Amino acid sequence: MTTKTKEELYHITQAEPGMQAFVAEPDPSGRPTFTYLYRFQVPIGKHYTFKPGHTFALEAPALDDDDYVRVELRSSNELSRIPLIESALGARVDEFTDKDQMCRLDIGEPVVASAGMWVVISVLAAAAIDPATCYFVLTCDRTRQGII
Repeated sequence: MTTKTKEELYHITQAEPGMQAFVAEPDPSGRPTFTYLYRFQVPIGKHYTFKPGHTFALEAPALDDDDYVRVELRSSNELSRIPLIESALGARVDEFTDKDQMCRLDIGEPVVASAGMWVVISVLAAAAIDPATCYFVLTCDRTRQGII
């Protein structure tokens, strides 16, 4: 008997089961440093495919237009990184409705996040960013076992 899989357009959000949220605070030394805002580990039995044309949007009231956002995949041990968005200005990522204005992933070919990998959203901001006041949408294709 073969196991069927199903690929479907999917939206990863801050409400994803297992999503870890962090208050992203500026480095006290004043050194520019990206800090975690959200982190999510791909569950066993699923994988996500990020493709050129997929989008990311983040609403964070404390994020200034000239602050930066980074979205990346990391290996399970977090030693290897694959940028999906290397660095985008806060002003570029806050569009949720106009598809022509939405922030597209900075990738030239599909990138697969398999079970155990991390999806990480981090910010380089002048002020602390509280994830309780934020929401985001990251589009991808999700592959899961189909119902037989």
